[in-house]
Amino acid sequence: MNDKFLKEIANSLFFDKTPAAEEHQCLFRLRFHPENYKLQTNPRQDNNNTIASLMKQELNCLPTDIQGRLAEVIRELVNQYQLELDSDKQESQNWINRKQGQRGIWREVYQWLWDYKFPRWELDHLYWEPLKQQVYDENWIKIKPETVRNWELLELPEPEPLPVGEPLFITIKLPPESRYLLLLHRGITQRCFLCPSMVFAPQYRADENVIRLPQTESYWYQQKKIGIRLTTPGTDEYIAIALKEALDFDWLNPTKQELIPNWTSDRMEQLLGWLSDNPSSWQGCYQEFKVVKR
Repeated sequence: MNDKFLKEIANSLFFDKTPAAEEHQCLFRLRFHPENYKLQTNPRQDNNNTIASLMKQELNCLPTDIQGRLAEVIRELVNQYQLELDSDKQESQNWINRKQGQRGIWREVYQWLWDYKFPRWELDHLYWEPLKQQVYDENWIKIKPETVRNWELLELPEPEPLPVGEPLFITIKLPPESRYLLLLHRGITQRCFLCPSMVFAPQYRADENVIRLPQTESYWYQQKKIGIRLTTPGTDEYIAIALKEALDFDWLNPTKQELIPNWTSDRMEQLLGWLSDNPSSWQGCYQEFKVVKR
């Protein structure tokens, strides 16, 4: 998985079919691979085991100015993943605006890649993407801006895209035979279950095949009396899973200790296993929404 992760990121950063792009891809994969963490970057006369020497073996040539190329790699990564880095509270501008003589910036980039980016990437590839392939592009989910939780105004048009910072209410209409809802959310950095959750939807049983978030008894609505606020521009993705029966999973019982259940490998493994074993007991839909600052 490590090699696949690094290759995918490298290809997303430098996708041109040019020698320069190939060098940048190679440098990224080698410099940020866990097996090479202790290796020095630049070539040394007394040491053939460096990132530069590994690049020479792979490319059959030794690129000049390895440090300069590494700075270009880091700059491209920051430019492409700026929203994600900001959401993770990384001081990424320091990575590309180095002070003279400053060394070791790549270690901070390495830390972010493996402590933040990789766990999300792994969850996406092992669970989110396979689940997404099993559901349909239906329009069960409606998201509307309202300052009052008035559900008689269902004819309000959906905002496209969704505005950052404005109260939003989510309505999910399930198929007639379904009684329960799981709502998975994938944002810039968040991977969680909005329903059920103590914050937005303590109950995941549908009332007349409709569930609305935030629920009146939810922690969010009790505290604020307004809709959900989105905080980060980008793309918000949802998978709604309509169930004919409740699931006997402990983590689906909302608690104050975990206000919003996050995805974990164990939880997603358990959920996808049940869905696979009970194909006639559920249906699903996938929807995505653009989120922008106004």
